[in-house]
Amino acid sequence: MEKQTTRKTDLGWNHGYLVNPKVTNDVTCKYCLIVSKGGIHRFKQHLADGYKNIKACTKCPAHMREEMIDHFDKKKKEREKMNLVYEYD
Repeated sequence: MEKQTTRKTDLGWNHGYLVNPKVTNDVTCKYCLIVSKGGIHRFKQHLADGYKNIKACTKCPAHMREEMIDHFDKKKKEREKMNLVYEYD
C-alpha cells in the first residue's frame, strides 16, 4: 500500500507552498510571504491567528482564519475522543 502524503490532502497547502520541494519544513504563506519553519502544522497556526510558536498572518482573510481555527478545534476534539476510548479499555 502506498503511503499517502499530506501534500495532497492537508487544508494548509491551499494557502502556502514549499520554498524548496526537498525541505518540507519551510512553508511560505501566499498572503504575507513569511516563511514558517516547522512544517504544515506550524504554518496552519500562522494562518489561524498565531500561537506561541509563530506570529499570526496579518493578511489572511477572516473567513480563512475562522476555517483554520475550526480545523484545530475539530482535531482537538478528535484527540480527546481517542483518549477517552483508550482510558475506557
